[in-house]
Amino acid sequence: MISIKKILAALIATGLITGTVYLGIRSGKDNRFVVWFGIASATAAPTGLALLGYAISLLMAKSFNSLLKFQKLKD
Repeated sequence: MISIKKILAALIATGLITGTVYLGIRSGKDNRFVVWFGIASATAAPTGLALLGYAISLLMAKSFNSLLKFQKLKD
């Protein structure tokens, strides 16, 4: 079962990465957003990527462990 922590981490990560991309698009059209895009690129995007990695690694570790258990039962 996927825990609430993983789902929340994935949702927050998606929001942070999407916000950074949105600011990047807006900064191409309006120079007022360049500073905010720079700040988001330095802080929000790495945090979002770390949270996404956390959520995915926990999910992959769980599925890998279940595959190992299946292999042990098969032998």
